[in-house]
Amino acid sequence: MTTRNQDVDHIPVLIDNPPQHLPGDHFLAWASGSSLFSDRLRMPLAMSGTIPQLSRVQRSSRRLTADHRMHQSGGGQLLLKSASAPVFRRWVSMVGQTTCRIHLKASLQKITLNDMNHPSLKVSIVVTCLAVAACSQPPDRINPVGRSSAPFVDDERESWDGKEKRPLATTIWYPAVAGARESEWRIGVFRAGWTAPEADIVDRPQQLPLVILSHGTGGAAAQLSWLAEYLASNGYLVAAVNHHGNTAAEEEYSPQGFVLWWERARDISVVINKLLADSRFAHRIDASRIGVAGFSLGGYTAVTTAGALTDRNQWRLFCSDNPADPGCSLPPESPFSRADFERLAEEDDRTKASIERSGESYRDERLRAVYAIAPVLFPALDKQSLGEIAIPVRIVVGDGDDQAVPEVNARPLAAALPNAELQVLPRVAHYTFLATCSFKGRKLVGQLCEDPHGTDRHEVHQKVGADALAFFNRTLSKMGSADKS
Repeated sequence: MTTRNQDVDHIPVLIDNPPQHLPGDHFLAWASGSSLFSDRLRMPLAMSGTIPQLSRVQRSSRRLTADHRMHQSGGGQLLLKSASAPVFRRWVSMVGQTTCRIHLKASLQKITLNDMNHPSLKVSIVVTCLAVAACSQPPDRINPVGRSSAPFVDDERESWDGKEKRPLATTIWYPAVAGARESEWRIGVFRAGWTAPEADIVDRPQQLPLVILSHGTGGAAAQLSWLAEYLASNGYLVAAVNHHGNTAAEEEYSPQGFVLWWERARDISVVINKLLADSRFAHRIDASRIGVAGFSLGGYTAVTTAGALTDRNQWRLFCSDNPADPGCSLPPESPFSRADFERLAEEDDRTKASIERSGESYRDERLRAVYAIAPVLFPALDKQSLGEIAIPVRIVVGDGDDQAVPEVNARPLAAALPNAELQVLPRVAHYTFLATCSFKGRKLVGQLCEDPHGTDRHEVHQKVGADALAFFNRTLSKMGSADKS
């Protein structure tokens, strides 16, 4: 590539906010595009690598076009100092959002920047615009999806700090009335789909099947929005709980939330109770058609609600022989140490009481089907109890999963269950099952946002969503399919 200007269509760019300082002396600024796609398109201007030369990005109300140098346009200047050409040739890039799945490629535009102190230095910034209408428009579907929230609590358990009842903040997705206006939902670094907040639920005489979702360790309900939205757009009411102490949706994590796994199963049952008593949704739920789905530790949770017992001694024996197994150490999402938990196990009454009931059954007989995505902790599950689970269980995992290793978890779990199905997806990693990431997410939390080469996260979500829908249609509906009319 050369650094000279090229004749291209004018694609206006507006730098509209100061840069954000990222870890490792990285900087991130944003620029807004206009007429090419829509005024709502935002393109990240990423200054990556160690660039102490970046001083600031000034606010500008003047639009800059591709055939003008920024410093000559009278605004929006990148002020660079003491820079060397190789540094910028390697590190300075301007890339467009790539989270949309049907790509419309725009012309490449090159903007030449002149260092204010070194007129001889020229830096080429390449803009690759990859965008579609789906970036700024809701998905094209017949049935819009509504979204609501409920601040449920468990009246029988306290929060881990003992200051309140155990919170069970729950997000609910449902088929909305025709014409409900959907908007994009973003949570942190994740894109949580398109929904119509607080829209009216569709008015049908038929009651809706219910599916409860359980997120992975340290995660949140919104990370499974792709599955919830898929099911809700096809006639399901879906509820996902934020598991107290183990969710990023709360201000702080708790050590107990990462190691007292069995408490999560009780969350599922309490949320079902709350929904069946909720004035907004109770009359719309068919209590004879309830299923559960979960990802990672949520997959373990789903299986325990079906009747699997937790055997901590069995898990300890496995870990003594396999100390390197991911399930034998605190997950990467945990900010705590093993010593933190050991101290609580000795000193905290709530922790000790929970450990004493770890081997109890948390089976909820209202559940008729389990969909487990990349489940973990198979070595902690009692084999006899697994053999007694009669309801259908479908397990989906990626062959590139290094957290829920299939040979240690999904495969032996499927073999131990009398009515299980297993699907192993090629070129799919553990975090591929999280919601798609924003550009910021891909820069800041690559572990959660990067997928194996050639894998499209959105396409995986669509495939798994369709698979889950077919499974629940088959197992929850008396007529063989959920009502979608």
